Amino acid sequence: MLVYLLKSTACMAILFLFYKLFLERENMHVFKRFFLTGSLVVSLLIPLLVFTEYVEAIPMGTNTATDADSLIFSEQGNADMAMVNWEMLLWNLYSVGCLVVGFRFAKHLYQIVRRIQKNPKHNVNFSTRVLLNEKMPPHTFLNYIFLNKKELENGTIPREVILHEETHAKQYHSLDVLFIELLQVVFWFNPLLVLFKKSIKLNHEFLADSAVLNQRISTKKYQNTLLSYLSSDSLEKYRSIKVANAINYSSIKKRFTVMGKQTSKKSVVFRGLLLIPLVALMLFGFSDKKEVIKTSNSQFIENPDYSARSISIDILDDGNYLVEGFKASKNNFVEVINTFHKDIPPGIRNKVLNIHLKSSKEISKQEVWFVYNSLLEYGFYRLVTDDQEIIREKGNKPLAIENTYNQNKGASREQMREYNALAKKYNTMPRDNMHILKKEVERMTYLYSLMSDKQRADTEPFPNFPEPPRPPGPNGIEEVPPPPPPVKAPNMKEVKEVPPPPAPKSPLEHIKEVAEKGAIFYYEGKRIDANKAIQLLENNTDLNITTNHTNDEDYVVTISRSSKVTY
Repeated sequence: MLVYLLKSTACMAILFLFYKLFLERENMHVFKRFFLTGSLVVSLLIPLLVFTEYVEAIPMGTNTATDADSLIFSEQGNADMAMVNWEMLLWNLYSVGCLVVGFRFAKHLYQIVRRIQKNPKHNVNFSTRVLLNEKMPPHTFLNYIFLNKKELENGTIPREVILHEETHAKQYHSLDVLFIELLQVVFWFNPLLVLFKKSIKLNHEFLADSAVLNQRISTKKYQNTLLSYLSSDSLEKYRSIKVANAINYSSIKKRFTVMGKQTSKKSVVFRGLLLIPLVALMLFGFSDKKEVIKTSNSQFIENPDYSARSISIDILDDGNYLVEGFKASKNNFVEVINTFHKDIPPGIRNKVLNIHLKSSKEISKQEVWFVYNSLLEYGFYRLVTDDQEIIREKGNKPLAIENTYNQNKGASREQMREYNALAKKYNTMPRDNMHILKKEVERMTYLYSLMSDKQRADTEPFPNFPEPPRPPGPNGIEEVPPPPPPVKAPNMKEVKEVPPPPAPKSPLEHIKEVAEKGAIFYYEGKRIDANKAIQLLENNTDLNITTNHTNDEDYVVTISRSSKVTY
């Protein structure tokens, strides 16, 4: 909404400046009338226009400006600012302004309607003359011409004045005034509308003056007549006249200057042609643009909004949360989170959404894990706290809770339910027609590694997955290996002595081995590099080493003070 208002205001400013520089003092009043009202309509429509651009699809693997790594992430304001609902405050302020300006406009209309109803009226040609007892200057609203009854009966109102007002009624100048008055009710905060209204009403006077002078009335005599109606006392007293067209409304000096000026047809055409590049530039600069990706099969995919977004979550002292100013508990935390950024799906949130976790005290690792697990389905790109940054796309997870958290307590209830659902799915699947997803197998393996022995005994057995299919042979047919030779009973004379099993690896050897495989090391909850881990093992023999890994990769080693080694 703010972008639309800024764009429309900029268009109004450009067109109004063009009018003041090239059109206002020219004797081309009909063109100027349509230019001024058309400028308002064009300024409101241009920001709403959307031009679609079709672009070729970019091959996979190409770095694009929409990659999450190239986004610039902005920080949210502090918690005190988040507690103020600025959007609601601004809407309330806007509504109050609309009510005030709308009430004033309605009041002026009511005054004019009452003036028409309670005073005598006479129909003359296409207009209706309303005879007033009040001492007011002549003015016109729609086809009603308001004249002082006594002055009309005495014949003291000049013929030029009546012709002037009849021109306002005949050309329906009041419609232009009503249009901009309604715009002021909606856009009451835009000062440019005040300037447009003054120019529109001044141009109405130019049109009426031109119609009077076309009746072969002396310019000098007409100017003297206008000067006799210069008093503004009645205008201030009867403010509703400002909704109508009053003869002594605007700058007499400008009107006198324009009366004696002639504009050639060439000049009118030249100024009209200048508008073409001006409108083209405004269309280019202030309209909206949408990219549509054209795929190879001629389908079109709209480019989603990849701009960076964020959510600020404050952990309160009572264990509840403040999510962008809205209070939430652990029970309704996910429900509150789901009310934000509903315009983009989880897949887009995984590329652009930042979660900022804050607290007045040190944030516990259990809180980080709670927020992390709660937002997995909702989708996010990274989770940021004071001491860690978890980037989901890179497979990061919150810092291990000493990993003794899992060693002592095992998997959580949510993790157990997740594992049981996956394991039951594959255990009940026909073995000769299994559809296995690598991500789910890896997830089950990870959850199973977190369980204690008792949990493993009480849960669904780990699925017995079949061997993966062999790759096809050169003719596209799966190669079937020859049957194994028959197993003969062993000849005791030929049986060689079986060597004893190798001695178990020392903790230091284990650390060096997993370091070569790119393991991540933590010591007392803090991440350390491989050299530091090796140095700790060389200098200390009384250490606890816990290793978690999946499919012989993604090793995570936690070192703490104890005397136990777990691989």
